[in-house]
Amino acid sequence: MSGDSASSDNTLRWCVGGTSHWTTQLEAGNWYNFAYDIDFDAQMVGLWASNGSSPLTQVVSGVSASASTNSADWHIGELRLDNGGSDSAAEDWFWSGIFVEKAPITADVAGPK
Repeated sequence: MSGDSASSDNTLRWCVGGTSHWTTQLEAGNWYNFAYDIDFDAQMVGLWASNGSSPLTQVVSGVSASASTNSADWHIGELRLDNGGSDSAAEDWFWSGIFVEKAPITADVAGPK
């Protein structure tokens, strides 16, 4: 993931090999959930995303990538908050719920029911 808080571009991008494959406009107070899907045998990656407590949905699949590790998926929750500073780039970022799991992916981000 990449973003540029120092400019007026408020876009979060998911890139593979320097090429953007998915974007979203960041909104203050919005909770962003992501899962990075890795197929080590096929050398492919994908991205799952949602907002708030909505289940993850696959937004990118089957992008060729150089993948090597232990066949795990990982999820990241991200919250961007304006911290009340006088400059337009004044913001705080929060990361939560980072974990690794073996397939199939857990799409329910709201926890056990």
